[in-house]
Amino acid sequence: RPAAAEPAGPPPGFPTTAARIPITTAPTATTAPATTLTPLDPNGRVTAIGDSVMLGAKHALERLIGPRLQIDADVSRHFGDGLNVVRSLHDAGELGDEVIVHLGTNGTIPEDQFNQMMQLLSGVKRVIVVNLKVDRPWEGPDNDELAADVPKYPNAVLFDWNSVASQHPEFFVEDGVHLTDAGQSYYALVIASKL
Repeated sequence: RPAAAEPAGPPPGFPTTAARIPITTAPTATTAPATTLTPLDPNGRVTAIGDSVMLGAKHALERLIGPRLQIDADVSRHFGDGLNVVRSLHDAGELGDEVIVHLGTNGTIPEDQFNQMMQLLSGVKRVIVVNLKVDRPWEGPDNDELAADVPKYPNAVLFDWNSVASQHPEFFVEDGVHLTDAGQSYYALVIASKL
């Protein structure tokens, strides 16, 4: 496994908030495959934890999921930092009924940290783990690890963002990691479809 490298931080001029634009494209069945998990309370709380990719789509996620969403996303966040956020929310009893985790853009996902996170999330009804679309050496190993480890947890489902995003290069800004306004809206749409 390659060592963690410099964070894939936002490009120059990267906005701290996403523009609100209408969504005109719905995901197809192949874009957001159905899961075998049962539907949950549509009014249940949702916690989203991520890095700058999620941060860019914050307003699009808020628009689609509504006031039940609690989002904690930050620029250059590594997986261990995200684990600390989960631990803090867990200890305070502030985790939602469903949790979205999108971490790993900025470096490797240590297996022991992933397992610690999933133990903290064991009481959550559903955990949606989003894999990576980042042109960095750790993309493949991290996605392989998530593909192998997520199925070990009965309350977790893997969202293959890598496959979805690979079909839409037009959704990325120059760095190939962060999303355009249209990409942010699409990202939010397909994630919300998993809830």
